[in-house]
Amino acid sequence: MTYDTWRLLAVVLILLITGCASAQPETKDPRAIKVEEFRLEQGSILQAAYRLSRASGVPVCVEEERPARKEPGSGDSKASTNTGRTIGSAVTLQNVTVADVLNEIIKLHRAYVWSYDSATGMANLFPRDRNILSWRVTDVDFKDKTLREIFISDDLLSLRQHGIAFFRGRGNLGWLDDTKVSLKAQNTQARLLLNQLCSQLPFAALWHVELHEPGWQGATATLMFKGFAVKPRSPEQSQDDAK
Repeated sequence: MTYDTWRLLAVVLILLITGCASAQPETKDPRAIKVEEFRLEQGSILQAAYRLSRASGVPVCVEEERPARKEPGSGDSKASTNTGRTIGSAVTLQNVTVADVLNEIIKLHRAYVWSYDSATGMANLFPRDRNILSWRVTDVDFKDKTLREIFISDDLLSLRQHGIAFFRGRGNLGWLDDTKVSLKAQNTQARLLLNQLCSQLPFAALWHVELHEPGWQGATATLMFKGFAVKPRSPEQSQDDAK
């Protein structure tokens, strides 16, 4: 085979590789998923996160600080900026992205910030000053463990050591033993580990940590999982998401 033939084959091979690479579909950034209409109204930040999760299919997990109890005779004062309660008037958003909605949520809930976890495609909302899940787990490595083992019997994420109790729910608790997940990480934020775990559940779900008010007897916070059904998206929305 001549040198020119070899060179021609090399050019053809490069073109084939380039063509295959360019033909790969781009992964849509969940933050850019379109939401046709979203109404922010009075209520907790968890309610807003749950409705956004349903509308977009993007799990929005929340560390929610409970509002302080009103003292007798204190009157019906407006919500404090250090609680999870909505501040200001209801807002209707149209033809916006998930990121747009999250930005509006933290405008109304001014004590909160949001972050995006690219490893799982999940979003997190948490208080700026009292985010209980910013600590890091030095080493975690387990395979096919049930949720009962992880959170109740073995405390594999050391949540109880940090004052976080697990709410197992009521009624049929078979999901605690039927659902198995695996985790392997080092020096990883507890928040991100919960994202990884939640992303492995066989149903669409978000996790929620409720931070108890100072002076609460018992655990500092409670962790729970909340399943959600994704609302059907219109053909126009699906086309926008594919762009």
